[in-house]
Amino acid sequence: MEYVDKVLRHPEYIRIQKKITSLEKDRIYCHHEIGHALDVARMAWIYCLEDWCKKGQSPENMEEQKELVYVCALLHDIGRASQYEEGIHHSKAGAAIAGQILKDISFPPEKSRIVLGIISGHHTGKKACEGEYAVLKEYICRADHDSRLCFWCGAGDTCKWKEEERNRTLRC
Repeated sequence: MEYVDKVLRHPEYIRIQKKITSLEKDRIYCHHEIGHALDVARMAWIYCLEDWCKKGQSPENMEEQKELVYVCALLHDIGRASQYEEGIHHSKAGAAIAGQILKDISFPPEKSRIVLGIISGHHTGKKACEGEYAVLKEYICRADHDSRLCFWCGAGDTCKWKEEERNRTLRC
């Protein structure tokens, strides 16, 4: 996946991922570094495949769709360092950072709009994109949540998530 590789090699992406890892090294709650991003990518892709199977569909551009899912997931929490250091919500900061990365790697502008809409809206509950890409936002949001191992977490007593929001079993 050409653009996924370009994101992963982008100097700013690498720098920020290292910074997030450093800022979260003593964090007892969920982390937001690359491992989480890859969990979200894989789970969101599984949700896409399951959806297509249920509908009896197989998109002609499956590799292109997969790359879009992975690019969204890899960038969805890239604003975390800005949130920790500057108090800017990571969805807003992340959209700005991702916009520059996508431009630098020559990601197609029409797809960049989709990715940025999903990143900026993945915590707002607002519709980030119309049409078929509203489903992708739903899958990214769902994977972001479902990838959390609340049932395995030792910090549940002080977690900000409400009891009904927590994953009490493995979800996928």
